[in-house]
Formats: sequence, C-alpha cells, structure tokens
Amino acid sequence: MGGRIPESEIEAVRSRSDLVSIAAERMSLKRAGRRFQGLCPFHDEKTPSFSINPESGLFYCFGCGESGNVFQFLMKLDGLTFVEAVEVLARRAGVTLTFTDESPDERRRREARPRLHELVAAAAAWFHHRLLTGGDAADARRLLASRGYGRETADRFELGYAPAGWDETIKAMKAKGFLTDELAQAGLTTVSSRGGHVDLLRDRVVFPIFDAQGNPVAFAGRRIGDGDGPKYLNSPESTLYHKSSVLYGLNWARPAMVAAGTAVVVEGYTDVIGFHLAGASHAVATCGTALGEEHLRILKRYVETLVLAFDGDAAGAAATERTFGAASELGLDVRVAVLPAGRDPADVASEGEDAVQELLRTPRPLLEFKIDREISRARLDSSEGEARTVEVVAAAIAQHPDPLVRTAVVRRTLRRLRDVTEDQLVKAVETARRGTGRAGQGTIRSDAARGSGQARLPRVEEHALAALVQSPQAFLDAVPDFSPDWFASAVPREVAQAVIAALGTTGSGPVDVTRLGLEEEAGALARRAAVLDPPGVDDGALHARETARALERRWLDRQVKELQARLETSEADGDWADVKALDARLVAFIDRRQALGDA
Repeated sequence: MGGRIPESEIEAVRSRSDLVSIAAERMSLKRAGRRFQGLCPFHDEKTPSFSINPESGLFYCFGCGESGNVFQFLMKLDGLTFVEAVEVLARRAGVTLTFTDESPDERRRREARPRLHELVAAAAAWFHHRLLTGGDAADARRLLASRGYGRETADRFELGYAPAGWDETIKAMKAKGFLTDELAQAGLTTVSSRGGHVDLLRDRVVFPIFDAQGNPVAFAGRRIGDGDGPKYLNSPESTLYHKSSVLYGLNWARPAMVAAGTAVVVEGYTDVIGFHLAGASHAVATCGTALGEEHLRILKRYVETLVLAFDGDAAGAAATERTFGAASELGLDVRVAVLPAGRDPADVASEGEDAVQELLRTPRPLLEFKIDREISRARLDSSEGEARTVEVVAAAIAQHPDPLVRTAVVRRTLRRLRDVTEDQLVKAVETARRGTGRAGQGTIRSDAARGSGQARLPRVEEHALAALVQSPQAFLDAVPDFSPDWFASAVPREVAQAVIAALGTTGSGPVDVTRLGLEEEAGALARRAAVLDPPGVDDGALHARETARALERRWLDRQVKELQARLETSEADGDWADVKALDARLVAFIDRRQALGDA
C-alpha cells in the first residue's frame, strides 16, 4: 500500500492500545513487580522470560531477544504488516485513520477491505439465524444433531445454513445495502450458465472461516444429504481470504496452543469442532487444501511442536508424509497421532475427551513415521530394492538438524534393514547431508534462539541504561555532568545519546525507544532496557539516582586505571611535562572518586 498514515494518528492508536490487555488475550501473563511476565510466544521455553513494561508499552524477551511495542507484537504474532497492525488496533481503539500519498486504486482497495469484512460478518450472522430459526433448515439441524452438535455448539462456532434458493443470500445482503459486485468480491456468489449471479452456497450447512483476529473472511458449505456438487464447497480466494495462509479454528485455538506449546492439526471443520468440544482446544485445520509451508510458518509463530492427526486412511498417511520436508526446514518438532484405519478425528472426538487425550498422549515423531512408511512399501527382497530404500531413508534422516536424533534413528532403522550395516547407513546419511549443504552442521537453532545472541552488558551498566531509559530526568538530575562515554562500549553509548537527544520532546517520563531511529543492535538493547525490572526496586527515581552514581563510580575507576598506565609510560619516557599534566588529572579523578564513596 502506497498511502501513509500520519504520525499523529499512529501515536493516537499506540497510546490507546494497552499492550498488557492485548497480550493477555493471546498468552498467560502474571504480574512480577512493576512488570508482567509470561512464557514467550515467539520461542519454546519452560521458564517465563517474556516481559512487558506497562508504563512504556514495550515488550522484551530475555530468552530470544524479540522486542517492540504493541504494533510489533501483533506483526510478529499474527503475521501482519505494520499498516495492518495499525488498522487492527485503530478499529479496536475507535481511531479513524487517514491515508496520504495514495493512488485512487490504492484507496479503493483499502476502503474495500472493511466493507467486505462487514459483508462477510453480515452474511455469517444471517446464515446463523437461518439455521436456528428457519423452517427450511430442519435437515441441517438434524445433520448437526447427528454429530452431537446442538444450539450451544452452533452458537459457539457460529454455524449456519444457506437456503436452497438460487439467490436468497443475494437478496438478503442487498436488503442490507450491499452491492452485487461486493458479494462477488467476497466470494458469496458464482456466475450461472446464463451469465447472472447466483448464491455460491445453497442448501448447505455453513462453517464461517475466521482469520487469526476472529474476523469472518470466508465460508465452507457442507452438502446436506446426497445432493449435487461436492461434499464440501469452499469460498474462492478473495481480497480477505487466501487458503494458504488461513487455518480454520486458529482464532479459537491460539490461547490454548500458546499455553500448551503445541498445536494439533486435523483435516476438516468438524474435526476441529469435535476436538474443541472434547477438550483439545488447540486444534486447527486447513481449509480444503493441503497443509503447506505458509501454514507451518504461521503455526511456528505460536508453537514449536505440531501433532498431526489426519484421517486413518492412505490419503491421510500420504498427507502426513508430505509435511515432512517443509517442517524439517522450519525446525518444527512434528509428531503424528496415528488414527485407527478408516476413522477420522471427528469419530474419535465423538467418543469423548478420554478418547481424544489417549490419541494425543504418545504421538510418534514424524521422522519415524516417514521411515516406517518408506520401509513398509519397499522391495527388500532384492539388493537393488534395499539400496534404493537406504537412499530414501538416509535422505529423510539427513534432514533432521540434531545429530543425536540422527544417530538414534539410524540405530532404530537398522532393525528393519537386515543386510545394511551401521557404517553404510551413516555414510548414506552424510552423503545426503552434503548434497543438501547440511554437512558439518550441528543442531540448527530457531530464529528466536539466534536472536538472543546479543552481548550482555555488565550488571551496573545494564541497570544504569534501564534507569536512563525509564526515568531519564531522575537519572540526569543525579549526575548533571553525565556523558554517554561513561558506558564502556559503543552500543550503549549510542542508546544513551539518542535518549538524551529525545528528552527535549518527551518531557520527564519514559522515553519511547521505538521512535529513536536506532539501528538493529542498539534498538534491541534499548527495548531490553525499557522493560528491565531489577529485583527489589520500589522507588524508580531513587533507583535511577543510585544506578547513575554506580555508573559514574565505574567510569571513574576506569579513568584512574588508564591515567595510571599513561603516567607510568610518560615517566619511563622522561616526558616530565606530560607527567605533570597527567598527575594533576589523576589527582582530580581520585578526589572525585573518593567523594562518591563505595556503593
């Protein structure tokens, strides 16, 4: 989008958006001192390292280094662009946005999105009301009842009914003020053989499909009885809906996924509903398409572990196996819940919570599942067949990033291959790794883990920088002659200089470090400082004064040592003029240091 949102409006959205409340909708937070903490949604961890400073509206993960304000939180977690994050929060905060420097086409596309969201929401409500009250929806209600879905379930998942008439949905939406072209753009109509618009969904149970934020964006219609057309009919791609980047149930499943650190992926809409009703509320499904790389990338924002629970037939097993390559590349831990032959997840869910929990209790690693599948269909009664099997199996093992896992899987696999030695299989794995450029690599860390490689400051400097960012005026009042040079390295100096420069526009409160224009490393350090909450601090201003003095003492100690070293060199060289000057400076620094006393 070429248009720009005025800074004043962005700031209005930010100031009215409570990061703690928004984050609490997606993860579990607990107050810890002046901060809120929780398990980081951006990487897998057992001990909370994710922290939010409610005063500055910033977050920082001390484990993986992810950081930012409320906009970055939504961008990272929900996969939004900056403009999309601003728009989402603006709607929530009741702020009207204006866009400058955009072309007429850009403006039409931008203005069309909320209108289409409104249309799809209106259609979803109309379908739902028709299911609950329509006399023509009796068969739809009976179909849902046969699955054990009553009024409560229909309300919870906003299920609906599309009537059998050719244009009843069109008429209903036009009566609400929507245009035929808008209905077509939203995927609610199709073109008849005569060239006119007719309802896409007719005489079907309707499953609204929501985006990650809970906005309805599309529909799936389930045929009633043995009528014409496919069993399931899905909305076409639209401005709002891209099958490759939408997961059914993600809007409901996200909190449970984050809490469990695991997502369960099933095949269909009723599978998701069945699992949620049976207590497995971390289940999602694709929307009439295969589980692709983009789906996996979306899930990786929330979890590191996936459990695939696809149908217990050949197609389900094949779909599971196809996930292997992309999941390995992304570093996801993918496991397989193997269903009994001929059964689907909804069948298991119909047996209740215990049956679902038993299915999910001990899922098999996807790598083992794939190898067993390869061996089960191999021709091991010939040398050629066994050689081909070794090649295929080795290629699969080679994709796993952990050498310990590769070693364990090699040994396990040898039990199934009678005439293959461990050396032969290990060599085949290493050959496969060289072919993919993985040779010599150890465990591959996730993107989140790589982000935590930032150098740590000494404790005194870390606390001093946090005090300068969070209570700048109190810090500078304590040491009026403060200089960024008091920090021993360049990056915290850069942050300190930017904070001081910003004080003229921010007053005495915390500095918004996201607006300082810092480069990547300095920006990350500043965001860390903005949420750091040293233990035992009740009075922020007092802490700022104490850390400022501690930083000054540390700087003076360095100056004294440096001057002493220079003085020794000048004395050895016989440069008595320099000795006299250095001696005077050294005495002044020693007096100043002694006046400060010990910490």
